[in-house]
Amino acid sequence: MSDWMGFVPAVLGLLAVPGPTNTLMAASGAQRGVRQSLHLLVGELGGYAIAITVWIEIVGAVAAREPMLAVVAKLVAVAFLYWSAWKLWRNAGQADLGQRGITLGRVFVTTLLNPKGLVFA
Repeated sequence: MSDWMGFVPAVLGLLAVPGPTNTLMAASGAQRGVRQSLHLLVGELGGYAIAITVWIEIVGAVAAREPMLAVVAKLVAVAFLYWSAWKLWRNAGQADLGQRGITLGRVFVTTLLNPKGLVFA
């Protein structure tokens, strides 16, 4: 039971930290309003469900036999975060989300690739 008492606040805190999915959701809420953006939650939940399942079932199973895979997975997640940050910094002020739109598919793919899935798994 004590594991859950630490786990739940940690997960809620991690979910609240601005990341790519949260940024898209907030931008959509600001552009369209909360009610018009609620359908995007399907993409977020679906992306996390698939990502976490893959991390646990495939990567976790292989990492049990090959412990280095867990280290490599974490390094890939860190590299992705650095790449994302660099891309955002380099393209600051040039984003065109309003014209291209924040779609269910974009939220899904962004969430699917979000390294937070590794943490949750």
